[in-house]
Amino acid sequence: MNSGPDRGKRRELVDVVLRVQREAVNARSQGTRPERLPRNWGRRWRSAEIEQRRVADVSRLEAQHQLRSLVNHLGLLELHAPWFRDPVLRNNAISETLLWSAQRPRDLPSKRAQLRWEAIWRVTAPPSRRGRTSDLTDSSDLLQRAHQARDERQQLLAYWREWVLRQS
Repeated sequence: MNSGPDRGKRRELVDVVLRVQREAVNARSQGTRPERLPRNWGRRWRSAEIEQRRVADVSRLEAQHQLRSLVNHLGLLELHAPWFRDPVLRNNAISETLLWSAQRPRDLPSKRAQLRWEAIWRVTAPPSRRGRTSDLTDSSDLLQRAHQARDERQQLLAYWREWVLRQS
């Protein structure tokens, strides 16, 4: 999966986000302060946003939402999926996730994981990304959302593990 909409600005953004996240985890484990985002972060984000608008044919706001979802999904894999350290599996997972965010192909091998992530993102995205902020007024609702998100994350990781097994 080395061709198509995953070789451009969105892929560059993903690579930077995952590198910064890895470095932050390493810094925290060593008791040091993580590095800041690169100086050109804003420019990279805007370039990726423009590309997302083009490849997914969506509004600026929707492109921003999709990019946030995309980097959070892959960030979760970076933190919680040991197989994500394998360069081939990592590249394939990133490529499929980029393809999903652009075209949503019906026959994508990781479709179940992509759909599960969307369910998680609907529950865990910052309120301004979900729409109505009034959804967050009840603390019992927040607790229920947190439990649901944990269960959803476990299912997401299970779907990705199934995907890994099919890659062999």
